[in-house]
Amino acid sequence: MKKEIQIDLFSEEIQKSKRKNYYPSLKKLFPYGFVSIRLSYEGLIFSLIVFMLICVVIFSLGVERGKHIKLLKGNTETIMNEVFLKPPLQKRYTIQIASYRDKESAVNLIKELMRSGYKPFVIHTKNLYQVCLGKYPNQEIARELLYELVKKYRNSYLRTIP
Repeated sequence: MKKEIQIDLFSEEIQKSKRKNYYPSLKKLFPYGFVSIRLSYEGLIFSLIVFMLICVVIFSLGVERGKHIKLLKGNTETIMNEVFLKPPLQKRYTIQIASYRDKESAVNLIKELMRSGYKPFVIHTKNLYQVCLGKYPNQEIARELLYELVKKYRNSYLRTIP
């Protein structure tokens, strides 16, 4: 007695029996089968573009962080070369944080300000190193930051850039 299977109702069962098992060793590793992800070409290309953009952003952030770390860990001359820039002429006001006679004290304050997220610069006169923050076109904008800085650096004041 041969068992007959009705094709209409059990077509899936027949297809399973006709399928060849090409990877029997993988069947042992993954008894429940593989999880397959289906993407169209557009979806795949879009995913690759997004992945590339994320990589570029992460790389850029790493480069900026590396520059910042190098500047903080660098020697005194490197730090002074980076921050000893004359401010541009169109910016007229700045906030002077402190003034030192020796270079080392100015460098220590610059490192502290950089760790806090500020971008200080130094105005060097005959025998003084004046550590300043910000370059502002008018006093009103500079005063907003000055009110915050006076809490931590009591002798900070607003001044013009020579």
